[in-house]
Order: sequence, then C-alpha cells, then structure tokens
Amino acid sequence: MIGRIKDTLEHVLERIAPILPKNPNLLTLIGLLVSLLSIPIALIKQYPVLLPIIILASGFFDAVDGLSARFNKMVSNSGAFLDSALDRFEDSAIIIAVAVLSGLKTTIMMEAYVAVVGSLLTSYMRARAESLGLRMLGVGFFERPERLIYLFTLTLIYALIKSNAVLTYGMGLFALITLTTAIQRTIVAYRLLKENKHQQ
Repeated sequence: MIGRIKDTLEHVLERIAPILPKNPNLLTLIGLLVSLLSIPIALIKQYPVLLPIIILASGFFDAVDGLSARFNKMVSNSGAFLDSALDRFEDSAIIIAVAVLSGLKTTIMMEAYVAVVGSLLTSYMRARAESLGLRMLGVGFFERPERLIYLFTLTLIYALIKSNAVLTYGMGLFALITLTTAIQRTIVAYRLLKENKHQQ
C-alpha cells in the first residue's frame, strides 16, 4: 500500500531529477552514510528530534536513487543489487539507533534483535521467491516503506514526549509485525510454488 504512495511521491520528485547526480549508486551510498549516522545521532539525547530527521533523509535517498537511474537511463542489475544490499545495512542501523536512543535497555535490545531478523527475513523471502519466478511486490503488510514510516513516526513521537515507554512498546510492536510479515511471505511463496508445481 505504502509502496503505491512511494510511486506517487517519485512522480512528484521527478521535477528534481535533472539536478540529481547522474550516478544513482552515489545516491545509494549517500543514503547508507546518512542511515549509519543515525547511531551516533541517537547518542545526542538532548536533541532526539535529529533521529526522525535522519530517518526521513534516508527515505529520501532511497526514493531518488531509483529516480536518478531511470532519468539518466542507468538502470542496471548491478545497481539494483547494490541498492537492495545496502538497504539491509540501512534498516539494521536505524533499528539499532532506536535502541540506542532508548538507552540500550535489555528489553528493547531484545526487541531490536527480533526486529532486525524480521526485517532481513522479510526482504530475503521476497528476493528468494522472486528468484524462483514469483512476483512478491505488495505481498505482506509491512514492506520497507512502511517500516521506515513507522520508525520515523515512532522516533518523532518520542522526541515530542520523551518517554522510553513509547520506544519500548513501539519497538515491540515493530518486531512483532516484521516477523509476522516474514512468516506471511513464507506461507504465500510456499503456497504459490506448490500451486505452480501442480499446474506443470
């Protein structure tokens, strides 16, 4: 669902396509660096609003690297692979940053671990299923755009009310939904593969 919103936003962002760097991989790398900054930024406790800004910036670069590739006719399998691989680093860094923001309490560290595993599995299940000929875009209710929007909203709420309970319960819910999405994709892919086998 949010994926469709992302497509709409990309159409809006097309106006800035001419001024973007011509190499989309550069934008992908900048997005990685921005997301890695989230961890030290989370240590600046007196300015918690900086973390949601970093997450927003990371989402921006995630959108415009593909836009640049299409505008400059530089779409390639190697670029798509790099983008997908670095997205996993970015997701993990941002989740860890939220745990750092909370003060690295035991509960949220466990939740963050499950969240990282769930996020990685969600992406892996799609990649593996698509390598077997399935189309998995839109399967699962917590794809990467949804996850970024959730973490942006969670950290913004924390910045406004400064309650660790927000991060603890919010990360717990995030972990649960990401893991559920990974399981959902596994079930859907397995069922489709079984159906395809019977049809052959």
